[in-house]
Amino acid sequence: MAKIMVKGGDWIGGTSANPIKMGVPEITRVADIPDRDFADKLALHSSEFTLGEIAPTQTRAIFWQMVAEPGLSGSPHQEVTIDLIC
Repeated sequence: MAKIMVKGGDWIGGTSANPIKMGVPEITRVADIPDRDFADKLALHSSEFTLGEIAPTQTRAIFWQMVAEPGLSGSPHQEVTIDLIC
């Protein structure tokens, strides 16, 4: 079994020369079980946490959701890291 580890960065907008922080990682939520309400999903953080486990040759769906904060506009992006720890 491997642990599924996730973490996320801040939501960023603007340009690479002038990035603007537009939201914290916690506005993105994640779950490994379908049909979870936003409040029941786990909030992303800048530090890694265990989302679940996966066996060899197994596939898993991961369900993402975010709620935009006021002022989040344009083409913001967020870097998310998914690691498997065996």
